[in-house]
Amino acid sequence: MEKYEELKAKLESYKNVWKFIHIYKTGGASLREAIHPGYFDTPKARDRSGHFPNHCTVKQVLRGRGYFGKKATLDTCFFWSSVRNPYDRFLSSYFFMKQHDAPGNKICPAMMWINANCPDFHTYAKTFSTWFPKIIDKNALWSTQFDCITVNGKNALDYMVRFENLAEEWEIIKRLFKAKVPTLGTIHKTKHKPWQEHYSPELRDIVYNHYKADFELLGYER
Repeated sequence: MEKYEELKAKLESYKNVWKFIHIYKTGGASLREAIHPGYFDTPKARDRSGHFPNHCTVKQVLRGRGYFGKKATLDTCFFWSSVRNPYDRFLSSYFFMKQHDAPGNKICPAMMWINANCPDFHTYAKTFSTWFPKIIDKNALWSTQFDCITVNGKNALDYMVRFENLAEEWEIIKRLFKAKVPTLGTIHKTKHKPWQEHYSPELRDIVYNHYKADFELLGYER
């Protein structure tokens, strides 16, 4: 596996020091649980190595947020993450909130407003400009992937996995990061039809305009 060997050599050049940048709704919870089983069971099981700084951006990790141990730098740490088509990711964010409308979610005013006022995805997307200001800079569920993985406007990742190819990439991921389980499971999976069936041209424009930087950086089609 040529790709694996190249990534392995690069990881070893960082002395196997790595950080996973967990972007909401890109399969990160499934990857974290596969590599560190039991992560979600109890606070005592949480990874203390700093491999999974909880939903922190690369820039935040470089500033020392969410990291246990020595401060990471781009020269001493292998950064990787999973990314997703912005249309699909935005759709998944809606169904995630609807499927997880539990008391714990009530701590987020945006989730409370959305669950009370958005009975369907069309309304959720159409009213984006109404509810998004309520949560900006407060909840990374709607942040751009661009903000999560760039430093000075440039992609800072050493390894970028596409959500759409997770199954195919799993063998590489499993070997690189010594996953404890043989197969990749699913955590917080949302249930819905393919994203293409949910979008009108108008809704596509709304999402594209907000996530334009993601489309351009990650190469997804408008």
